[in-house]
Amino acid sequence: SNLSWEKDVEYNKSTISCGEFDGIIRNAAIAKGSAECNEILSIYSSPCCYNYATSTGGGSATQDTVPPPPRPDVDFSEVEATTQGTVTLQKEVGEQVQAGETIATVGAIPPPPPPDSGFTEVKTTSEGTIVAQDEVGDKVEAGEIVVQKEVGDKVLAGETILTIGSNTGDEVEVKATQDGYVAVILPQEGTNVENGETVALLAENEEDIAEVQNYANNLAEADAGVEIKADKDGYIAAFMTPEGGNVQDGQTVALVAANVDDVAVVQEYANDLAIAEASSSSSTSYAAPCSLCAAGEIAVDTSILFNGVQTSCLEVYNFLATQTSAGSETCSSGKEALQSACCLKKCDICSGGGIPDWYANVNVNGNSMTCLELDSVISNSLIEQGSQQCKEVLDVAAPACCYEPPTEPCHICRTGTDILDVQSEKNIEYGGATATCGQIFNALYTREEAESQTCSMVSADLPSQCCYDKCDLCGGLQLDAATT
Repeated sequence: SNLSWEKDVEYNKSTISCGEFDGIIRNAAIAKGSAECNEILSIYSSPCCYNYATSTGGGSATQDTVPPPPRPDVDFSEVEATTQGTVTLQKEVGEQVQAGETIATVGAIPPPPPPDSGFTEVKTTSEGTIVAQDEVGDKVEAGEIVVQKEVGDKVLAGETILTIGSNTGDEVEVKATQDGYVAVILPQEGTNVENGETVALLAENEEDIAEVQNYANNLAEADAGVEIKADKDGYIAAFMTPEGGNVQDGQTVALVAANVDDVAVVQEYANDLAIAEASSSSSTSYAAPCSLCAAGEIAVDTSILFNGVQTSCLEVYNFLATQTSAGSETCSSGKEALQSACCLKKCDICSGGGIPDWYANVNVNGNSMTCLELDSVISNSLIEQGSQQCKEVLDVAAPACCYEPPTEPCHICRTGTDILDVQSEKNIEYGGATATCGQIFNALYTREEAESQTCSMVSADLPSQCCYDKCDLCGGLQLDAATT
């Protein structure tokens, strides 16, 4: 599939490009078939992916509906929710389950953590019914429990909190084990309670009563939720709904493969299914946000007059990007009027030739950084292409950051016709030095031929440590990485 590298999407309350988002997937080593992968596909495949055969991409790509994939010819079952609510996963992908075993709960509300302030629980020593005592000193009958205190009362260690009636006619007193204040009386009058059930909470200090009361309220709202159980023995292949995701009654929560050898096949099916569902729920077309500046340009913070109002280039840039679409009349007129005043052509590290190696290291004015970090410095410093400052940067950066690629690059994660992804941020020991898998991969891919001795040696040693089957955001489509 095709990725639109410059489109932007909202992720964790910030706006990033689809290309950057694809990098987040890679850096987090989110694997294909995982619950997190399927959640990402269901949300982001639609705005980020397009069909290269029917579109030129670049911000106004047509969203072709992807047909549902054929069911794989292996034995697997779909585990569906029986109610709507928030999902809490009880198992992990790859884990073996038995028929009737709980794999997730829906609508569960976990109990709150205990408050930081101290408190004690007052429990019954017998079952009975909570009743009110008509007069102080009245006999408490068998099966009755009388709470002798009220919320806010101060109690001392050894003071009676509960009086419990018994069949022998004797009354049993439940006493406070330490000083405190009655914060909560849990059962209402007329409630039947079990032996050992908590009836009251005592706060150590008067000022802590409200905190203990809040804890009790949250505890009362805790709910185990509805259990979603496997209907057959098997292995969890994929979660179609992630931890914390919302489901409707009848919606698929997980796919369970009957045989462990079929887990990968079912995961591939789940991945394709998530992409198909995302494309079918999207509109038939997607309009990219308006960009005041062209590719390779950056906006400058200059005061301007726009629509009769004194403002700045950056404010107009943000307004067009968030409130208008590419190709709209407002976008076109804004670009025509302001692009020359608000945008400058950014200093291009590899304008002299070659391909940028963004993760190569370069030393500029005594500061070591990656070429990608240097590119960010260039943008933030508004260094213009053709300027003397740009020339000085290129003299240092171009030799380190730009390269002519091998005819057939070395790919340490290629196994036959399959190409796995690289766990870029993973640190490993190799050749007597510590480096990330990404650094090693990048150095080989940009500098070494596939048939070289170095490539062969490293490719034999590192795939098991560095390579994995990455969550594929677009499947059979192209990623529109410029989308936000």
